[in-house]
Amino acid sequence: MIQPGDSIFFERGSIFNGELTILFSGTAENRIYIGAYGSGPKPVVSGSIEIKNWATAGKNTWVAECPSCQNEPGNFFIDNKVQPLGRYPNDGYRTLQCTSICQAALSDNTLNFADGYWDNAEVVARSSRWTLDNLPVLSYQNKTFTFLLPASYPLPGGFGYFIQKHLSTLDKNGEWFYDKSAKKVYLYLDQGVTPTEHSIGISVTEVGLNMTGANHITLENLSFMYQRQVGARLKNCSNVLFQNNAIAFSGSNGLEVLACENPSFKNNLITDSNNNGVEWRDNVHGSFSHNSIKRTGLKAGRGVSGNGTYIGIIITANNPLLGDNLFQYNTVDSTGYLGIDFRTGHTHIQNNLISHFCMIKDDGAGIYTWNNTYGDNRIEGNIILHGIGSGAGTANPDQLYVSGIYVDDRSRDISIRRNTAAYCSTAGIFIHNAKQLTVSGNTLFGNGNPIANKENGQLLIKLDAIVPLAGNTALDLHVSENTMVATQEGSHCVYLSAEGEHDLNSLGTFDSNQYRAPQANQVIAKFYPQQGLCQALEELQLAEWQRTGFDKSSTFKIIYAKEVAPVGNNLIANSGMTNNTNGWISWPDGVSIVQDKKQGIDGPSLNVQFPAGNIEGLLYYAGINLNRNKRYRLSFSARSSTKSKIEFVPLMAVAPWEALGDYTCFSVDTEYKTYTYYFKPNKSRKEARVNFKCNTPLWIDNVTLYEVPSSPAMGGPSAELFYNAVENPHAISVPGKFVDLDGNPVSDPVTLPGYGSIILSKRP
Repeated sequence: MIQPGDSIFFERGSIFNGELTILFSGTAENRIYIGAYGSGPKPVVSGSIEIKNWATAGKNTWVAECPSCQNEPGNFFIDNKVQPLGRYPNDGYRTLQCTSICQAALSDNTLNFADGYWDNAEVVARSSRWTLDNLPVLSYQNKTFTFLLPASYPLPGGFGYFIQKHLSTLDKNGEWFYDKSAKKVYLYLDQGVTPTEHSIGISVTEVGLNMTGANHITLENLSFMYQRQVGARLKNCSNVLFQNNAIAFSGSNGLEVLACENPSFKNNLITDSNNNGVEWRDNVHGSFSHNSIKRTGLKAGRGVSGNGTYIGIIITANNPLLGDNLFQYNTVDSTGYLGIDFRTGHTHIQNNLISHFCMIKDDGAGIYTWNNTYGDNRIEGNIILHGIGSGAGTANPDQLYVSGIYVDDRSRDISIRRNTAAYCSTAGIFIHNAKQLTVSGNTLFGNGNPIANKENGQLLIKLDAIVPLAGNTALDLHVSENTMVATQEGSHCVYLSAEGEHDLNSLGTFDSNQYRAPQANQVIAKFYPQQGLCQALEELQLAEWQRTGFDKSSTFKIIYAKEVAPVGNNLIANSGMTNNTNGWISWPDGVSIVQDKKQGIDGPSLNVQFPAGNIEGLLYYAGINLNRNKRYRLSFSARSSTKSKIEFVPLMAVAPWEALGDYTCFSVDTEYKTYTYYFKPNKSRKEARVNFKCNTPLWIDNVTLYEVPSSPAMGGPSAELFYNAVENPHAISVPGKFVDLDGNPVSDPVTLPGYGSIILSKRP
């Protein structure tokens, strides 16, 4: 019988199969210790068993019985390497063709399989940007899958699905399938390869560590691997110290901490969980520090269905007002969806390094919360890098929705201070239908990719009707002492989006911010639906923004950014209208074009003239070959006789004159401005045109259209981000000649505080 003060040691280098169950307790004065002795690697508590006695089951297919498999195995291993579950197709998604609500069934008329062929399989469907659903197939009839359970949301047409958990999916080396009715495992191997040449294991033990009602225990230096469901689960425990342990290759979650008081987790490594790395639920006075969570939820279809899945750390509570939990000095690297998701109050997320997230699903962030009104929440001192985004299996695969920090619908009373967020496709910080937030001292750099997302910025603030703000509509945001650097043309420092301009009347305060961008009009972008020709984005310089009452003490300076290197020649032959207007056409009759030799940027320009009366006219240039698999950069300079708008779309040059991409809109006024727009056509056409619509006299000049590299990465800036992702001050090497954002020379090395960062520019 284990007594308070006892110690239990496992031999290093040894493997212990099965579940470690702890139901006993120590006391505050006499803790129970569980650890390791000897030399070598940590002792392993393994949830895997070896499978032998393989027999042939068709070409390149093998079968073995698994009487120990009470449930579907969590993972399958060949020589301790995880193997893929069989799926059709092997890569990517098939396209959903739903024309009405598809939730309990879906049809695919392009499939050529007999009725019953896919019975008892599983369809994995992307039911939204942020959900993947595993849908057991009840029957397959008339090219239609009928499911045992409905999807999380109605399946959107144009989104994707694939099929798994069926013998017919096996056609690739290492793919496997478990027949639960016969308790048999099937394996596909390349021609000439046999299972007897390898060690083959499957995950069958549910949980590696099962601690329930255990108090005053220290557990360290153990490894939990290959569990069918969970590496380690602690429930209703108190005063537990869990440190220097490893959890790997869990079939679902790596670590679950449930309804515990004063739990402490330090220096643990949690890797390769199929679903969530850490589930932290209903805990109070907890500490989670100096841990690493890596490669979480990176296999589509292997995580749990629906919301709250494929996440590095998820923090929830039945009573969110309790808590008082600290998450500090952790590394969260490579997650299928969110880095950290918290839905609780009194939660402090501080000084963590979070990188490479939203790799399987998106519309997410490195740190995310939703409907969080519980108070005393802090997001401080984190470094958040490389929000990847995932468009695969969606109707718009080129669009990527991912931010560094995302405060979503109806949240409030959150402090967002001294974070660094960089290289995210949507924004560094995204505030969506939330209010009463403090955003101070953050460094936001190189976020917002105009190819991958039109709404983008270092700070993105959006109000819409998805989930309206509760109570009064005053946002009461406090945005100060932030450094926001837009490094790409087409991105912005601050992007404001609302249903109407009046929605931003109670925005809050902006002051003492540093803004940097390649162009002066990239400081502020404002977008709201308006009546008239089209919905235009209004871009403001800092001085224009200051005249509206914001950012009185803020500064702006231009940083140099390389333009995207074009591929090939300008597709518009008469770009500058220097000698004539050849190739340019106006419509309808009465709208005319002339060469204006005095009103151009650097010489003559093209002037669109209107007859008396209110009329809309088109200006276009045809004879352009556009390819749906390529990206293009449109650039032009324009002004109008009065403040107005220009609508642009790539268009077929022959009947039926369909649009080949999204419509976009530009605000123009009486002074020349230069506009840049990136797009990817939705169809290929050898006879296409660039099509401008306007309703006031217009001058346009220097119109260029180039193909640009297919990668969403844009031109490189002169500025670079340096950061220190360790607890203590550290000297960072900055080879070369650099200045800070105020132009002051910087010597090599630069000493940065713990979890601090700095943006430096190369000297000319």
